[in-house]
Amino acid sequence: MSSHMLDMRCYARKAHFDCFRSLPYSYVGVTVDQDVTEAFRFSEETGRSFYLTEEIEMVLSIA
Repeated sequence: MSSHMLDMRCYARKAHFDCFRSLPYSYVGVTVDQDVTEAFRFSEETGRSFYLTEEIEMVLSIA
């Protein structure tokens, strides 16, 4: 994966960038493939919610 600098003076999506940059809680989302089989199994075995981020992070840090 490579990266490069954008020239914001001629960036085709500059208006989109400016709109989101002006938001008080702007963020970038990233999508990745992640095998959550063990985390899901743990949530099933312990009765914990699979969708609570803190619990999932705990499970993944144990592995």
